[in-house]
Amino acid sequence: MRLYIQLRRVTSGRNPGESDPVIRPVPTVLVGALGGLLVGITSVGSGSVIMIALLMLYPTLSAVKLVGTDLVQAVPLVLAAAISNIIAHGLDWGILIPLVIGSVPGTILGAKIAPGCRPR
Repeated sequence: MRLYIQLRRVTSGRNPGESDPVIRPVPTVLVGALGGLLVGITSVGSGSVIMIALLMLYPTLSAVKLVGTDLVQAVPLVLAAAISNIIAHGLDWGILIPLVIGSVPGTILGAKIAPGCRPR
């Protein structure tokens, strides 16, 4: 999909290249609201829905910057969803602690190897 969008931009003569994209605040806020709603309801959305929407809104932004942007916005989004869910339903510490112990090193490793995974 990204390749298709970039090809359309090049053929139409409006390809800004890898420059900073024009920020579109209203659509971006709407993506955030929809992502927040989906995360609150299903815990799915931050990586799957929001990342795809950001790719569509800002197709010239590099994949590494898109991932970084998505991850940083996910922190307050997931924190708000987690606090709301804990208040409403509680949580299971026996599952949470081992999950965090495994996921933190995994994300650090993934962030380190991501820039080397660019298509050539």
